[in-house]
Amino acid sequence: MNPIHFLVGSAGLLLIFYILWEGFETIIVTRTIDRPLRLTTLIYRYGWRTWVGLLPTVTRNKRETYLGYFGSLSLLFLIVLWAIVLIVGFSMLQWAQGTSFTPGHSSLSPASALYLSGTTFFTLGYGDITPTHTLSRFIAVSEAGVGFGFLAVVIGYLPIMYQSFSKREGMIALLDARAGTPPSGAELIRRAALNGGLSDLDPLLKSWEQWSAELLEGLLSYPVIVFYRSQHEGVNWLSALTTILDACTLIRLGINELPAYQAHNTFAMGRHAAVDLTITIHTPPDRSTQRLSSTDLQTIVNRLRDVGLTFKDPETLEERLADERALYEPYLLTLASRLRMQMSPWVCDLEAMDNWETSAWDPKNTRRKRHF
Repeated sequence: MNPIHFLVGSAGLLLIFYILWEGFETIIVTRTIDRPLRLTTLIYRYGWRTWVGLLPTVTRNKRETYLGYFGSLSLLFLIVLWAIVLIVGFSMLQWAQGTSFTPGHSSLSPASALYLSGTTFFTLGYGDITPTHTLSRFIAVSEAGVGFGFLAVVIGYLPIMYQSFSKREGMIALLDARAGTPPSGAELIRRAALNGGLSDLDPLLKSWEQWSAELLEGLLSYPVIVFYRSQHEGVNWLSALTTILDACTLIRLGINELPAYQAHNTFAMGRHAAVDLTITIHTPPDRSTQRLSSTDLQTIVNRLRDVGLTFKDPETLEERLADERALYEPYLLTLASRLRMQMSPWVCDLEAMDNWETSAWDPKNTRRKRHF
């Protein structure tokens, strides 16, 4: 084997090993991999920036749809890219052999090597070019096995990933009637008090503690899901997480002797998810932005007072709330900025209609909602 063939063959072997290891880390290893020069990380980091950079060219009413395409397209692009690099790597190995192939018992040209590699990887088995040397046959059989295994792993990966996405979205839809559209933590508590549902808050928060844990594990195991947008207007997984953390924060500050134990547990799990996700996408917390003004805080106090709920130590409420918000808001703000998602507001518009009260069949239905 001459030096050029040796270098090409070595490069092909390295490409194959690199892509197989990349796929193993991305699909099979269910934990965050923080390794420099990782192809998957580079695609999602710089691909998302490029995708968002084109956002000004998209009409305002189509921006959410446009952003929603990235998750699916990037995943398809990544899978296709893996397949192409594997095919190129095996073609480099076959060409580097310089041994006989039928017909004609001649050496392969680079183009023929690429064609042979492609038909072998996808197990087409045309047989118009076949290796006659033992090592070349071994490479062909190995490539067929890799191609078959690659297809099987991808087919098995996609349903699991979409199942995780569906579980995330199911709980988000439940917030509509409970916390408004867009949802608000203060509105969640107000509606519970208004309709005699304060006793249901603990079980509700417990289910959201479980949801936060599943959100964290799902996004750490399958990071691409972070780019999948919600199917519902005015709400997404980040606004849902914000709503629950806001509600838990208000309860933890002390409202009419409402038990704070479950609120504390849900807050802890939700904050854990927010912090770890900023680490996963390599984005530092944003401590420069404020979500809640003194005026909005007074609005919250007044609205809760109207339904019979008051805070302990109202004189120190704003200071204590600022300390609590500093524990999680900077992480949510940076996630919202990076992912171009809307966070839930502290104060919602009481005149706005929930999603369940509207219909595309009746666009003129803008009457005030009945019960809230």
